[in-house]
Amino acid sequence: MARLFSWAIVLFAVFLYFDICHLVAGLKVSACFKDKKDSLNATCPSNYMVRILRSFYGHSSRGSCSYEANDCIQEDEQNYPCMGREFCLVNIPTSKTGQRKGNCSFNYFQVEYQCVNRSEVRKICTTKQLTDPSGYISSDRYPNNVQGPITCQLNIRVEPHRKIQLYILDMDLKGERNKNCTDYLDLNLGINTITICNRSVNEKSFPTSKNELNLTLKVASRGKRKGLWLYYEAIPPLKVTESPTVKNYQQHYQSDPKPQVNNSAIFVAATAGVIGTLLFILITFLIFLVFKIQVSILFNQ
Repeated sequence: MARLFSWAIVLFAVFLYFDICHLVAGLKVSACFKDKKDSLNATCPSNYMVRILRSFYGHSSRGSCSYEANDCIQEDEQNYPCMGREFCLVNIPTSKTGQRKGNCSFNYFQVEYQCVNRSEVRKICTTKQLTDPSGYISSDRYPNNVQGPITCQLNIRVEPHRKIQLYILDMDLKGERNKNCTDYLDLNLGINTITICNRSVNEKSFPTSKNELNLTLKVASRGKRKGLWLYYEAIPPLKVTESPTVKNYQQHYQSDPKPQVNNSAIFVAATAGVIGTLLFILITFLIFLVFKIQVSILFNQ
């Protein structure tokens, strides 16, 4: 009997591990244009945030409604107001329906996303320094509107022989007035400073040449914009055997509507249906186990 309980605990841990891995590694939702669906639902569990990795049009010669190896695709360019929430409804654009890329006619649309644990996101106004090799950063009330006026500073420092790569996952800051950003994010790279404002479309990456980066968020407006969500990582990443240790020129930058597709951030997609199947198998096994225990008790009486 004790052995059965031990196996039940082991199996539960295994299924839970795969469940979490699917959430972290990536999920996908897709649909064929012929199905005439209006939207796709990117959904995460409670206390997780939707991070949309990419969206694209695709052509499947086999008639599949999701990406397969060697499909020809075209990246989509759009802003997702639902980024950072537990539930994200992505409208399926129809402007590319039937359009061709070379010999391919697009017949499906796909969105790939991750579920990020909200507890892993550090607030830029309440965190002074980060020394982890990677991490998420957001404005204080994200994904709800940021409340100004505020000025916040955050220092990121990684191993001396590594460089910091910063990704803007989502940004919605008030734009220019008289050629100056009223709300903005400053990236102080040591030798130069980049000022970013307005709204970001798709992920953008900012490689640096140093192991230290200073961020300054300044918001003058009052609760009218969403704020920002960032991710950084040390390049090159840590090896398995390693463990982490604890203004001359200014460049003005407006968020460009042309995205820089970050293929390195795209993980192997796994459907939510797999998670459901694993949970179903686990529940079925536990029911069978309880039934077997009850039968054993009856026979032993």
